[in-house]
Amino acid sequence: MKRSLILIVVSSCLLQAKVFAFDTTRIVGNIVGLKDSVIRLSIPILDSPEIYNLKVINGKFEWKGFVTQPEHVFLFMKRHYMTFYIDSGNAVINIDGNEDSIGDIRVTGSKPQNEYKLFNNSIEDEMNRYNALYDDSVYKAGHKDEKAEAVWENKRIEIVSEINAKRKVFILAQPSSIVSLSIIEDKTLTSDFYSVDSLYKALSAYAQQTNAGKRIAKKLEVLKRSAIGQPFIDFLQKDTSDHPINLSDYKGKYVLLEFWASWCGPCRAENPNILNAYNLYKNKNFTVLAVSLDENISKWKKAIIDDKMPWQQVSDLKGFQNSLAQTYGINAIPSNFLIDPKGIIIAKNLRDVTLKNKLMEVLGR
Repeated sequence: MKRSLILIVVSSCLLQAKVFAFDTTRIVGNIVGLKDSVIRLSIPILDSPEIYNLKVINGKFEWKGFVTQPEHVFLFMKRHYMTFYIDSGNAVINIDGNEDSIGDIRVTGSKPQNEYKLFNNSIEDEMNRYNALYDDSVYKAGHKDEKAEAVWENKRIEIVSEINAKRKVFILAQPSSIVSLSIIEDKTLTSDFYSVDSLYKALSAYAQQTNAGKRIAKKLEVLKRSAIGQPFIDFLQKDTSDHPINLSDYKGKYVLLEFWASWCGPCRAENPNILNAYNLYKNKNFTVLAVSLDENISKWKKAIIDDKMPWQQVSDLKGFQNSLAQTYGINAIPSNFLIDPKGIIIAKNLRDVTLKNKLMEVLGR
């Protein structure tokens, strides 16, 4: 009886060993020019990523692990970083290329990576046109011709709309793909609740229960609180003189709640547009309340003076850990919300021409 029991235990252990061997995923890298060093592999499991230090010798490195589901991972080198998709099961994923041509590095052996290539190829034309816009003389002129700016912005919106349409086509065709999940998770950074929620609901039940699916569900809970049509979330934070300011103090006005920081280049580039809008409509029941994601009070104060911003400013000097940024689901800046006199969020992420157009719509010329 004892011998029989021992055989059963041994057999069970062998069976588990085979399962784990079968489910081992390997990443084998050979990047020419990558110096002997330690690079980091980041696998975003739920709320906190798992970080692995990989030793590089003559451009070669390897990682081996047990992967229960496909993941979108990040590889951080000294001068560059890259992202790619790894598969679960008995997979060997090869990374080959040259450190000086990081965009041309090849990733093979991964089914989701192949899916990503197909998706990327489907939007290649639109992305080329989108990138070309930023070489356009109108963009480089720095907001000097309003009519030309409006034409440029309309082109940008049109291309983004085409890209979003193709994203939706891919997600509907691949509702269980980690690539679909990544597309939706990226959209939680910049898109409104309703567009992200509709795509999330198009995912399979399996996808919604993956690590990425659970992360998206949590982000949607935050986005819903600050969605268009929702009442604003009140707060209290201190201004540059350490005086407490409430958002509710501004109820009865149109308020642009602007999230920015002194170190954010796109924010600083947008400040002149906000100043122009403020000067046009400050006497028409409109104002701006800015929330800085700075950590250094001196740099925050200097930027306010340099950019000639006359509106109220608040911050808790905790960077992206700012309590208001957490409450409103801010993952990238510049970001803003337009709140009407009744305290309802009526628009978000208005920039340049779109800000002017929206204010003209609700406040007139």
